[in-house]
Amino acid sequence: MGADIHWIAERKHSDGLWESAFGKSFCQHLAGDRYTRTTEFFDTPQGQFGERHYRWFGMLSGVRSDPIEPLEEIARPGLPADASQHAHILLGENSGCHSQGYFTVPMLEAALTELTGVSMSTPELRQARKTLQDKINQIRQMLKDESILPVQTANLLYGRSEDEKNGEFYPDMAQESNHSALARTKRIEGYLPVGPDTLRFLIAYDS
Repeated sequence: MGADIHWIAERKHSDGLWESAFGKSFCQHLAGDRYTRTTEFFDTPQGQFGERHYRWFGMLSGVRSDPIEPLEEIARPGLPADASQHAHILLGENSGCHSQGYFTVPMLEAALTELTGVSMSTPELRQARKTLQDKINQIRQMLKDESILPVQTANLLYGRSEDEKNGEFYPDMAQESNHSALARTKRIEGYLPVGPDTLRFLIAYDS
């Protein structure tokens, strides 16, 4: 069986805490029927960012392929100590996923700069540089949220992504009270502007 990547983007709040703002599962949920019945979703930056890509997996985490020399694995291993509860539910040790890690855009940019500085270019290095540049571009496009399907980068995700017994997606959010919805909206207003130190991506894999 193939390995798939799962990801959540966390944004930093003005109180210093991190919240799950957007992610692969919720983007798929927002796409609805267009995720399963058409190729529209997979043509979006969020669809491409979460595709099965073993060179990317190897560069990030050493999963299914090795990192590209002279790079080591880009993602830091494990979930951050202050990761949001939603991230732990979807990606943590009890989620069935493995090889958890996290990274930021500056970490990707630093890796790209390091590969660009290698004097002897090879097809493998050229492909690695292209992969990194593509992923950086996809993040930038997601943040603009101008694709044909929404990303909702100014959101706050919580609870489970699926109730397998009832076949419901994001059941806890779907059943939230008006009071909870207002409180969530108010907290979203407290997000710090997206920047090098206020946005991070948490990842894990299944196989």
